[in-house]
Amino acid sequence: MNSSPYPMKPAAPDLAVQDRWDYTSRVRDMLSGQWTQHLEREMAQHIGQDRRAAWGVPDLSSNVLKSVVTQLSVLYDREPTVYVDQDLDGDSLDGLLGRDGLVTRAGLWPLMSRVQKLVVGCREYFVRVDVSDKGLTYRPVAPDLVVAEASPDLPDVPTYIRELQLRRHPETGKPTWIWEVADIRTPEDGGHPLGPRWAFHLSDEAGQMGLDVTELFTGQPDQSGEAYPYRKADGSPFLPWVLYHAEKSGKLFDAYHSRELMTGSLTIGVLYTMWLHVVRDCSWPQRYMTGVSIDGLGYEDTDTKRRRAAISMDPASILMLSVDPDATGQPMVGQFQPASDVGELLAAISQYEHRVASFAGISPAEVSRANGDPRSGYALSITREGQREAQRRFEPQFRRGDQRLLEISACLVNRHTGSSYPESGYRVQYQSIPLSPNELQAQREDLIAKMDAGLLSPVDAYMALNPGIDRPEAIFRLQEIRAETLALSAP
Repeated sequence: MNSSPYPMKPAAPDLAVQDRWDYTSRVRDMLSGQWTQHLEREMAQHIGQDRRAAWGVPDLSSNVLKSVVTQLSVLYDREPTVYVDQDLDGDSLDGLLGRDGLVTRAGLWPLMSRVQKLVVGCREYFVRVDVSDKGLTYRPVAPDLVVAEASPDLPDVPTYIRELQLRRHPETGKPTWIWEVADIRTPEDGGHPLGPRWAFHLSDEAGQMGLDVTELFTGQPDQSGEAYPYRKADGSPFLPWVLYHAEKSGKLFDAYHSRELMTGSLTIGVLYTMWLHVVRDCSWPQRYMTGVSIDGLGYEDTDTKRRRAAISMDPASILMLSVDPDATGQPMVGQFQPASDVGELLAAISQYEHRVASFAGISPAEVSRANGDPRSGYALSITREGQREAQRRFEPQFRRGDQRLLEISACLVNRHTGSSYPESGYRVQYQSIPLSPNELQAQREDLIAKMDAGLLSPVDAYMALNPGIDRPEAIFRLQEIRAETLALSAP
């Protein structure tokens, strides 16, 4: 029975989408730290109820998925720099991108630091853009709340989006699950006969679209065709969502690509729970008795399937034994050696952690323990060079999404306020993780030696010193440096 004041989330429209929703939801729970129920379910698949009762509380101290994703998601640790290719004929970009611009006030770049973790972990994630009298709004949207379709020409760019949202019904005032639908497909590809469409529909328990409630939420009975609100200056329609991909796969959704990392992280949680049980209950010699019985035994649980006879003991306790009258022979008390070597068990689990982390595309040489001891309790640590390599790998996909996000932001602001910000031509340069002094010196010496030998141009050298910058921008910067040098050296 649902005791929450909010209605339960409807099912997905079909089984394939439901499987993707369920998997992505588990990944999101692990990234947010709410994965106890998933670890309990994983433990139930490994051990029976009687053994589970002896293991105690699950150990959530090691989450390889979250640790790896967090360390790889460093693209927005430093705010990117945005350039525009075309000259401005209208409003200054300071109103959009300046220190007090609409994008800055909306907190886009701090939010993208969080979004990158979600993208890397879930393999894709949506960001919804909206505008009001208060300014721009950016809202991350989980893929397990979205049904989307793409054009065959661009299979990884959505042309139809249906987002499941929990909103308060304007008439009843009760929280209600609804579908927000935006469709810019052509009628030949299955789109609306009148052209682009924006609408709201109630959702039933099976995830199907019900009554059209567009007028209740927008104030307009129909938002299709010419009434479609999301258009560029040239009249072409767009969707107010941007889909970020962790990797270009030629598909709209690639949720299961890193499944090994998620399932392996759950297994590691099982192993660490076992290790904690071993340290707590099995790390000392095991006593045994024959021909005697323990006084004061009681049952731990009333559940007959999980009942275990036990008595509380600690080093200061005195164990009372009685001779078993039914036993034959002399009573005897002895002990076995500890059931497990906790150090060797921890080392084996640590090796398994390294193996699981490799499924994130990290070289084994770039993964180490924080203090170099594989038996330590420190989490896995990715080297700075490994993080730089991850930056270079993620830059093309996130640059594509960021530039699209800025274009949509400019379009929405222009339509809402009548401004004339550029609606294309945005370029994003990311700030690389700084090199250490020794790395900087080695890099400079290498670049100078290659330039002296005629193997490298100054433009290539400048691009190597400033990762993320493109060739036209590097040429422009070098020309500025030369002009300023000549101006300062003049009498």
